[in-house]
Amino acid sequence: MDIPDRIVEMERLGRKAGAGYYRYDDGRTPVRDPLVEELIEQESSLKGIARIAFTHETIMDTLLDAMYEEGQAILAGRIADSVEAIDVVMVNGYGYPRWRGGPMYHNAVVRQRSHTRFASLSQTKTGYAAPKLLNCMALCTLLSPFLSKMTGFRKT
Repeated sequence: MDIPDRIVEMERLGRKAGAGYYRYDDGRTPVRDPLVEELIEQESSLKGIARIAFTHETIMDTLLDAMYEEGQAILAGRIADSVEAIDVVMVNGYGYPRWRGGPMYHNAVVRQRSHTRFASLSQTKTGYAAPKLLNCMALCTLLSPFLSKMTGFRKT
């Protein structure tokens, strides 16, 4: 049986009932409930799902990777002319924080610094240079917005 069905069977119907996935001791504020957490862990175990703790950075990287990949698909489909156009829409249309420059800029510039920092840390800790593939990937990420302009690709 799935978790939502078991929670309903336990008559945990949400805030108005005082409990759902969370407990509502004061009727308003959700409080994590050990009973539900144990239920989720049991279901995970039964289904062979490994529980993983995600860091803030991992979550952000995953989200930004998805945004960047979608941006690349938009460029490939000739829906937008440039990475700058995508960033303008994300900032002005969807509320992406303008001080971060947009997801395409973030991937090209900010994450490039992270790749470079990782490469230097890798060499410092292990004594070996980071794999050439990592450096190539970082360079391609940085240059990809400009490659179409260099090859003469134009929207028709």
